[in-house]
Parts: sequence; structure tokens; C-alpha cells
Amino acid sequence: MNILKKLKKNNKVNSKSLLDDKLEIDGLEDKLNLKILLLGSGESGKSTILKQLKLIHKIELKNDEKEEYKNGLKRNALQCMNILTEQLSSHDLEFEMPESKELSRLLKTAEELSLNDDENHFTKEVANAIDFLWTKEPSIKKIWEKRNDFWIMDAAYYYFDNVLRFIDEDFELTEEDYVMSRIMTTGIISTEINVPPLKFT
Repeated sequence: MNILKKLKKNNKVNSKSLLDDKLEIDGLEDKLNLKILLLGSGESGKSTILKQLKLIHKIELKNDEKEEYKNGLKRNALQCMNILTEQLSSHDLEFEMPESKELSRLLKTAEELSLNDDENHFTKEVANAIDFLWTKEPSIKKIWEKRNDFWIMDAAYYYFDNVLRFIDEDFELTEEDYVMSRIMTTGIISTEINVPPLKFT
């Protein structure tokens, strides 16, 4: 459009050629606006690709998005530990530490409550329980070695290793946290990425 204004000012084109130029520019802009559709089943990596593109092109997350991913990390840690404890019996394993059974009940209750309301049930007590089971309960390490026999998130180890950091009052989302966090996405999510002169949507 700046070209057209300049041409008008210099009186170098008549209205017909001006219209032709505008149509040509609009057509060029359409060619530079590219649309990409990512399709795939759950856990196939669609969101991860989009996250990595945002990081590469330095697209800042909004504060509410950061909070969503922070909460996602907590839910991921809770869900994954519950998956491990639920798999013990089917692999002929039992808790070996006396505290573990009660801690397991605590985690199951926290996940059930979080499904029924919007309250944050991921307390410091819950985080400590996950950390204890991961670092001190031998049966959890044993079932972890058998993780190819059942479904669990690939990044489960990351959630367990960092669970105490997630509950810290000063917890700030890192780029790695952002990529590792798994939140359920439904419907169509549109993101615009500018790579001049191209614009991807």
C-alpha cells in the first residue's frame, strides 16, 4: 500500500493502472500468507512442534498461558505417579516402604478431587509424596523399568525430578518446562508466526 501512495503522489499512474497494481500486490500478499494444518492423534507431537516454533521465533507467552502450563506440569506429575502405583499389582510388585501406601492414597484422592472441581489440590504435601515415592520407594523404580508394558507420558521422569520446584512459590516457567508440559487441547488452535516476508498461520 505504501507503493501505491507513492505512485499516487507522483501522478505516475492513472486509476486503472493503480487498481491493477493494488490487485497485484494483494495477490502477492496472499501468496506470502501460508496456512499449515497440523493433524494427528493424541500424544503425536502436534503441540510440541508448535511450542518449539514459538520458542524459535521468540513468541512470548501471556501470563495466563504461563499459569496454564505451570498447572499442567503439576497435573502431569500427579497423573504419572498414580499410573505407576496402579501398575504395581499387575506386575506382582508391592510397596516396600511403610509410608508408601498411605502416600499413594493421598495422591489418588488429590487426582479425584481435581477432576471434580477447579480447586488446586496440588499441595506441598502432594508434591512431597510424589518426591518420596520417586526417590525412596524401591517398587516405583522397579515398575518404572517396566514402563514399556503400559502407557505413561514420555516426560514422566522430568515431572518427578522437578516436582518440588513446581510447588515453590517463586517457580518460574522455563523453556524446558514449557515444552515438557502436557495440557489437553481440543478444537482448532490458531497461531500466527511471522518470518518476513512470509506469515504462517
